Parts: sequence; structure tokens; C-alpha cells
Amino acid sequence: MKLALTGKVRARRCKDERGLNCLSAEEAAWRNGLYARERRGEIAALEMEPSYRIPRDEAAPWICTVKADARFIEAGVVRVQDYKGWAGDTPVSRLKRKLAAWQHGVEIELVGRYVEQKVRGKEKRAAERALLRRAKMGKPKDPAAVVLGRRGGLKGGKARAGRLSPQERSDIARKAAAARWGARGPGNTE
Repeated sequence: MKLALTGKVRARRCKDERGLNCLSAEEAAWRNGLYARERRGEIAALEMEPSYRIPRDEAAPWICTVKADARFIEAGVVRVQDYKGWAGDTPVSRLKRKLAAWQHGVEIELVGRYVEQKVRGKEKRAAERALLRRAKMGKPKDPAAVVLGRRGGLKGGKARAGRLSPQERSDIARKAAAARWGARGPGNTE
């Protein structure tokens, strides 16, 4: 029998060293790291799962409650952090952070796997772009080769189509349509 995964991140829930529920083992490890930093005296006044109510009016006392994962003081500065795993940041989460900043003046920092993954992806793409730029800058194109390549490209498709029989052209078109549409077929939206 297979255990069902729970939670929005489809990870196994677990508890940190103080017995608080976590959405994943990685979040529990992050929390345990905060507890260790508090014991060493690096941070102070650690509070787990602080919440901030966003007020509305007299009829309904508040619109929503913004929940972060940790609030603590580090080097005299109050820091509020929210752990994001694989599920990442959602539009609702971004809106709630903006509401907390507007109403309470609290900037909620994102920490965790999602943030690391996002940063690594940006760094990787930037490195790839820089590598391509360097490769292109170092090698100027030969104008004669450019002209020949364009001339061959303009002729090539027509010349190939002229050599193929109608049956071969039909087979190629059928394969292209199958690759494009798969089992649905053109015009079939099922």
C-alpha cells in the first residue's frame, strides 16, 4: 500500500524539533537551523508562524491573515521570513506579502528551495547568454559564405520538392502533421 502525499506541495508532512508541523522535511531542517542559531545567540526573539491581520472595516474586522514562517531579530533588525519549497510563490502569496508591507510595514523575505532554484535558473541563463555573446563576438562571418548560404537556402526547398514524387511529398506532409497534432489530428480538439 502506497502512502498518500499530503499538502499543496505533495510532500510528506513532518514536525520540527519543537513539535510544530512542517510541510516538508526541508522546511523542518530550515526551522531547526533557526533554533540552532537562536541557541548560539546569532538571532534573538525567535517566533514561529507569526501572523498579520489585514483590517477592512467595522462590518468585517479583517480581509485576511498573512502568515509567515518565522520572525526574529538579527543584528538589531527584525526579519520576517517565509519558507517556499517546490510549490513556489503564488499570486495570492505575493498579494498577501504586499498587503502586510502596506498595512504593517513588514517586508517578508522568501527563503528555501524555490528561491534557490529561481536564483540558480537566472544565473544559469545569464551565464549561457554571456557565453553565446562571447562566441559570436569572436568570429566575424565571411560575407561570401553568407551570400552562398542564403542562395542555397532559397533554392534548397524547391529543388528537393522537385525531386520528390507526389507520394513521397504526401508521406512527408503526413509525418509533419502527426508530429504537429499527435493523435488529435488537425481540427480535432478533443
